[in-house]
Amino acid sequence: EMEGATGVEDTATVLQWRTHFPALTDEGRLRGPEGQEYVYMENAGGSQITRQVKTRLEQYLLTSNVNLGGAYEPSRLASQRIDEAIEATRVFFNAREKHEVVFGQSTTQLLFNLASSMACKRSSPSDDLFPSNKTNIVVSNSEHEANAGCWVNILAKQRGWEVRWWKVSSAPPHDLALDDLNKLIDDNTALVACVHASNVLGTINPIKEVIDKAHAHSALVMVDGVAYTPHRAVDVQELDADFYVFSWYKVFGPRISALYVKSQHLDRLAPIGHWFNTKAPGHLQPGGFCNELVSTVTGVLDYYETVATMATTSRSTATTFTRRQRLEQAYALFEAQESIVLTRLLEFLASYPKQVYVLGVSNTAHIKRRVAIVTFAVRGIAAETIASLAGSPQHCIGVKAHDHYYAKRLADDLDIAHNTSLFKQDSEQKQEQLLLESNGTVRVSLAHYNTVHEMDRLIGVLKTLF
Repeated sequence: EMEGATGVEDTATVLQWRTHFPALTDEGRLRGPEGQEYVYMENAGGSQITRQVKTRLEQYLLTSNVNLGGAYEPSRLASQRIDEAIEATRVFFNAREKHEVVFGQSTTQLLFNLASSMACKRSSPSDDLFPSNKTNIVVSNSEHEANAGCWVNILAKQRGWEVRWWKVSSAPPHDLALDDLNKLIDDNTALVACVHASNVLGTINPIKEVIDKAHAHSALVMVDGVAYTPHRAVDVQELDADFYVFSWYKVFGPRISALYVKSQHLDRLAPIGHWFNTKAPGHLQPGGFCNELVSTVTGVLDYYETVATMATTSRSTATTFTRRQRLEQAYALFEAQESIVLTRLLEFLASYPKQVYVLGVSNTAHIKRRVAIVTFAVRGIAAETIASLAGSPQHCIGVKAHDHYYAKRLADDLDIAHNTSLFKQDSEQKQEQLLLESNGTVRVSLAHYNTVHEMDRLIGVLKTLF
């Protein structure tokens, strides 16, 4: 066991989890020139896959790599495996119905498809998704461009609607204030686009309150959950979400994404594929999807169930839980482990208040307000210098250095590319400008399989620079 600020890491359990990831075991592990194990701390860009996902991919390609819907056994098996994957995704969302699940190549592609569908006015106003009085949309500036550009450049442009920007505070921790949303949204608002957790700030936004406020004005809400779902379980029914999207390849699965569409909206969305393909959800999946990759997502839930079962003292008791309950139990375990490792990093960075600026919530007393994504800048040191040293053959640690992480509007508004307008609170809670003579920021994004030992390796690298 290793000590962490918010508790003690159960190292034996984490090591058990890691055995389910081929890249973290001798089966697929890369090592540095001196035998060092590689450390993966850029999980916000893509996580490692579970062994269960790998197994299902092999099974599909070897025994059912045929077209769906055929009257012969390999085709029946292929159809069954796809149906199981759709059901697994329904459970992941906690959606009511399987037809509320849409698959796509990426989150960006799914949202551009959705925006294209929304932008098409139906022949009858009563069939249109939006009432005729709708004239504006609200988009937060903390979005990954996937959940911004499509609404601005497709939906608003084709409908002739105004775009209203909901901006984070210029003062730390750069929150999206609900009071500001109240000033932007009105009865003419058609859609609010908001990220559940920022892929730069790490901040968890009050999505339930956002949805409730939007629905009070008969506006729909599009939630980007890509940075949230690797760290917390999502429940679209509890949120009352209209649309919710995430990427499977950031939750230990294949390189595809999934979109939830509330059932009542499906028939009001215009088909964007073949003119005769009007049945939901196929009318939002032009060209279909990659069958072999979709078939593997069931392996992610297989893994979650294994984790939850391992943590239960009696296997007979574990079988009484539903699949969804086991998923939620696994996420609770993941959050606890991530908090230990995350706190280790935040407390280290906080020990250099004059040199380091952490974006988002940096006080570990409020750690539940953020996911395990930490973006920071260091005075006088270019971000690329830090990432290159960490990733060198000497250290073998993967972190990310970038100007914007595809949240370009947020990066521009906070000027994090050049770090000339970031602010820091001093001990008297006064704001003083922290002029950072560096370019870009470093992002450390954790998963539950990251350990205290791995974080200490990263901290050891950072200490040589600070």
